[in-house]
Amino acid sequence: MDTVLVAFPFFDLSIRGFLELWIHQSSRGMKYSCQHSIPSEEYALSKLKNEYRGIDFQRCQFWARGLNDTYFLFDGDEKRYVFRLYRRKWRTSQEIEYELELLDKLWKKGLSISHPYSNSKGKFSFGIKAPEGLRTGALFTDAPGTEPNYTPSISRKYGRIAAQIHKETDRLALKGTRRDIDENQLFYKPMEYVEPMLRLRLKDLDFIRTTGDVLAQQVTDSLEKKRPVWGFCHGDHHDGNAHVDSSGNLTLFDFDLAGNGWRSYDVAVFLWRQRIVHRQNPKAKRKATRNWNGFLEGYHEIRSLAKKELEMIPVFVFLRHVFILGMHAQGGNVWGRNWLSKRYYDNHIDFMREIAKSNSWI
Repeated sequence: MDTVLVAFPFFDLSIRGFLELWIHQSSRGMKYSCQHSIPSEEYALSKLKNEYRGIDFQRCQFWARGLNDTYFLFDGDEKRYVFRLYRRKWRTSQEIEYELELLDKLWKKGLSISHPYSNSKGKFSFGIKAPEGLRTGALFTDAPGTEPNYTPSISRKYGRIAAQIHKETDRLALKGTRRDIDENQLFYKPMEYVEPMLRLRLKDLDFIRTTGDVLAQQVTDSLEKKRPVWGFCHGDHHDGNAHVDSSGNLTLFDFDLAGNGWRSYDVAVFLWRQRIVHRQNPKAKRKATRNWNGFLEGYHEIRSLAKKELEMIPVFVFLRHVFILGMHAQGGNVWGRNWLSKRYYDNHIDFMREIAKSNSWI
């Protein structure tokens, strides 16, 4: 609560001074609620030194504010580590532990992924008391290299790792779970956030709502929620969540959107991203097709998809975009909403109409 300045012109000076002092004192000590804070680099460095005493951290860089906050830590040899501070209320502590324990198991199976370090207490995560409440932090290995310029060859490697994740997680005994990546998570829940943003674009809203509802129903009618069609999914197989090093080795990271879902959705996310990045002209679209074919070939070297699963991939491309619109709108209280502009919605809805037209849905 801010200090309120009130004038009392008809009181004598002694009474007026007392009332103004009382109002000022009453407002002191009152705090506003905090929905998302960003710890300083100095604090993060000090906290990580205390949690991971076997690592000689020398410096820290705040790298990105996304679904969670990401920091880079460097030791005396300039080896890089990745610290993720999970956003409060985005994931429960049980969901976070499920993710971290699973990544550790997959890494021990030999998969090329970023995985968590154990701290000095033998735990994969720890708590931080933030102004908004308790938050969870975890330290990960760095994914060597940089984001690649995708080619069919690199896409093929990506597809192989994606299939290995599906194959290995079907064999693992996992404790806990994440939110299911189902029709509710992909369409119905995101629409609760999308609809208020499109209240002045009713034609566009009707297009998304009507098309998405039909497609969500089509998925549930076509695909079962049991293995091997259903199971653990990375949830975010796009180009920015993999690095390639100088030797051509690919490493996947960022499993924050992981959960149990349809495997064909997990695969479709790669196509979704290629369609977005390479949509500007026919030549670019051909590149997207070549990369997608490479990804799918790599996937099928490890694990096959049934005919119905393949048929649902275009459907999942559309639903993935509804999910993204919902996530962006939902995150407006942390990221701000100024970028959710007319231009933003023009571009995104045009893309969705392209998908719908190419599949004769409209």
